[in-house]
Amino acid sequence: MIYLLIALFLIIGSMFGVIVFALYDIYTNEKFRKTLKKEWDAIGPTPPQPKIPRAGKEDKP
Repeated sequence: MIYLLIALFLIIGSMFGVIVFALYDIYTNEKFRKTLKKEWDAIGPTPPQPKIPRAGKEDKP
C-alpha cells in the first residue's frame, strides 16, 4: 500500500514538474514572446470592462 502511495506521489510530482518547466521555457523563450506580442498587438487593446455592482458594497457619498 505504501509503495502505491509513493509511486502515485512520484508520478503526480513529475507531471507537475514537466508542466512548470514547459511554462518556464515558453516564458523565457524570446522568439516565442516576440511572436506572441505581435499577435496581441494585432488583436488590439481590450475594451474597458463595465464595473459590476457588488452586493453589500454601496457607494457612500
